[in-house]
Amino acid sequence: MKRRKREQIWNILKGVLDLTQARRVLVVPCAESGKKSIWFLPEIHALGIQVVGADLSPSMLHKEWGWLVSEVPLVVCDIRSLPFREGAFDLVINQRFICHFDEEFRRKALSEMRRVTSGFLFIHYESKHTFKYLSRRLRERLGLRKRPPRTFHGGDFDWKSTKHPLGHVKLSHKETKKELTDAGFQMVKVKPLFPLLSDRWFYLVKKV
Repeated sequence: MKRRKREQIWNILKGVLDLTQARRVLVVPCAESGKKSIWFLPEIHALGIQVVGADLSPSMLHKEWGWLVSEVPLVVCDIRSLPFREGAFDLVINQRFICHFDEEFRRKALSEMRRVTSGFLFIHYESKHTFKYLSRRLRERLGLRKRPPRTFHGGDFDWKSTKHPLGHVKLSHKETKKELTDAGFQMVKVKPLFPLLSDRWFYLVKKV
C-alpha cells in the first residue's frame, strides 16, 4: 500500500509539474524523520527543474538530503518567514504539513507561500470526506471511541506553541476552498489520493 500510495502521489505531482510548466520549484517543508518517500527532490531535479528544498529542522534536513546538497539547494527556514524574494518560484509544493497547525499558523504560512510563488501552489489538506472520518465521528458520538491526544514529532525545534491540539485538522472541501480563496488563491485542480478512502486531498491553486 505504501508503494502504491507513493506512486499515486508522484503521478499527481508529475501531472501538476506538466500542467504548470514550472521551471523553478520550492518544496517546503521537505524533511521528516524516517520518511523520505513523498518529497521527490531527486525526481523533480531529474526532470531538469530547478528545485529548492526548505525545512525548519537542520538535523532532519541534513539527515535526509545531505547527500543531495551538491545538486539541490537546501535552506533552513521558518515557513512563516521564507528567505526568498517575491515571485521567486513558479510553483511551491507543500505536503504533510499544513494540516498539523491551527488557523492562525496556516494563514501566515499561506501568505508567505503566496508571496514567493509567481504562479502556483500545490498543497495537501486532510479531508472530512472519507469513510474513516465518518466512522470515527459516529463512534465518538456513541461513546465507543475517545479522541486520543496527538503529538507531532519534530526534530530540533519546538512545535508545541503552533501545532493543533488534536494533531490534525480535517476540513471539508468547502472549508478548504474558502481558506485558500481567502489567502489569495483560485482553484485550478482538486485531486483526492483515493476517493472516500484516503483523507489526503491535493489542491493546485493559482495566485491571484
